[in-house]
Amino acid sequence: MMRDAGFAFKYYDPYGPNIFAQGFESQLDKESHFDVGTAFEGLEHLRRPVDELVSLVNSCDAVLATTLVLPEPPPKLDAWWYYALDGGQHVTHIPSAHWTN
Repeated sequence: MMRDAGFAFKYYDPYGPNIFAQGFESQLDKESHFDVGTAFEGLEHLRRPVDELVSLVNSCDAVLATTLVLPEPPPKLDAWWYYALDGGQHVTHIPSAHWTN
């Protein structure tokens, strides 16, 4: 969609197959450089997002990321729909102090 709007977007996802961006694959390595790296609604799917974003940050002048922010104080596991415990989709590390019900 971003390429359709005229932006020169490339695809990089070490965890999922490239279904919609065939021919626009990229790597995050020493030869790669991007003006802006994006992570739209993806950070919550990474167990330790900061650790995994290092290669993106090192390949870009800026990073634009979106996600739903954890409320403060964090809800109990059975009290917030967004945790998605049954599907295993939102796995970002939550400190153990918040894993009590």
